[in-house]
Amino acid sequence: MEVNEKSHIVILGKKNSVTKVMIDGIVYYAKEDKNFVEVICSSLAKYFGLKCFSYEPLVIDDKIVNILGAQFFLGGIFPSLPINYVFSKDIKYEGVFLKASEVLSSLQRECSLYDVWNIIEEKFPNNYQKLVREVVLMYFFDSLLFNIDREPLNYGFLNGKDLVIFDNKESFIGWGKGLVSEDGNYFLKNIYEDIEKFCLTSSEEYLELFWSILNELTPKILYKIIKDIEIKHNIVIGDKKRILMKYTSNYYKVYNILNKYRRGIIR
Repeated sequence: MEVNEKSHIVILGKKNSVTKVMIDGIVYYAKEDKNFVEVICSSLAKYFGLKCFSYEPLVIDDKIVNILGAQFFLGGIFPSLPINYVFSKDIKYEGVFLKASEVLSSLQRECSLYDVWNIIEEKFPNNYQKLVREVVLMYFFDSLLFNIDREPLNYGFLNGKDLVIFDNKESFIGWGKGLVSEDGNYFLKNIYEDIEKFCLTSSEEYLELFWSILNELTPKILYKIIKDIEIKHNIVIGDKKRILMKYTSNYYKVYNILNKYRRGIIR
């Protein structure tokens, strides 16, 4: 993300932890992201065949903080520096975007994968097969990356054709709720039970799809992705060791569950 003394900056609004800002005529949404998890997840999304908001990192130091001005920050107070931020260009530049909360308004905030599946068939009859597949891919994404915060407010539909995910900052943490199970137990406690249930109720097609993603997105590949991000953007992801440990532990547990079902040990 490029910001300098010549940049024309207009603060358009603030909501929760996000600042809406126009930089040189382009609208962005900016928020703090200590370990640039959004940037990592944006890179990982392609391995799942998912569209994701593109996030650009910016380390805000003494020079940049003065360019942005106090009004950029929540509360209008300069933060302790340096501070890591991510910027995503407004998705509406790519077309008509509807948050899932607008499309799935008949559902509760916390709903199962299959509830979403059924509503998509109803709302998008001409494109539901592709979108249902992408909802399942989103479930794989969240399960493998320990994303604890998937709800209808942080994914949506672009031009009625593509599912788009965003706000993945809570990945690699490991607690929260699963999309398949509806009993409200914590995701860290229930994630593997959740995946078992998915394996029991899903088709071979989806099991093989999940398996192919697992074989491609190994812990070594995640390490390479993180290093590439650091080099490309000249940043340091300070918590990468914990991120890699969390991912590796979860990866092999999920791997063993899927391998068991693929081999036909349980049917």
